[in-house]
Amino acid sequence: MRKIMGGLTVLALGISLALVSATAAEDKNDRDRGDNKQVSDREFVQQASASGLAEVNLGNLARTKAASSGVRQFAQTLVQDHTQANQQLLQLANRKGWALARTMDQKHRELEKKLTGLSGAAFDREFVRSQIQDHEKAIDLFQSQAKNGKDKDLSNWADKTVPHLKHHLEMARKLSDDKGKERTSGDRSNRKDSDR
Repeated sequence: MRKIMGGLTVLALGISLALVSATAAEDKNDRDRGDNKQVSDREFVQQASASGLAEVNLGNLARTKAASSGVRQFAQTLVQDHTQANQQLLQLANRKGWALARTMDQKHRELEKKLTGLSGAAFDREFVRSQIQDHEKAIDLFQSQAKNGKDKDLSNWADKTVPHLKHHLEMARKLSDDKGKERTSGDRSNRKDSDR
């Protein structure tokens, strides 16, 4: 009887360990897939500084290449706001001993190369589209840091930056909507001209 009870105890312990291992593996897979967006404070600083640098660089490019005055004004806002945010993050990182990204990430370097090869309305569309995507991701990242970050100063900075990111996203979406309306109304006027 003791052998049976001992065997059942070992079996139960084995099942428990297997369940814990399976859960840990699922948690790791979730993190690998990006389902768990929480990053460490240092990782957040690296991501935020690389993305902030990209916004300034791409904004400066758009200030000179954009065909639309609205896109140029949007780019100017990006450069001003992200320069200020980058300076605030630099001061915070210096106090905490964190390293900032020195360059844009690979994705933004490729985007910069692509944008450099475009001009006119094609440049404007691609720039605005990329800004919508970047700001949606940035808002998620910054909100997660504000809520879950370990360092209170960094979490507070992230929280104060979110409204600016949301404003940029709103501006980009409006530009995207306006460009779509221009294309649609242009198509209609072309049809009317050809109907005559």
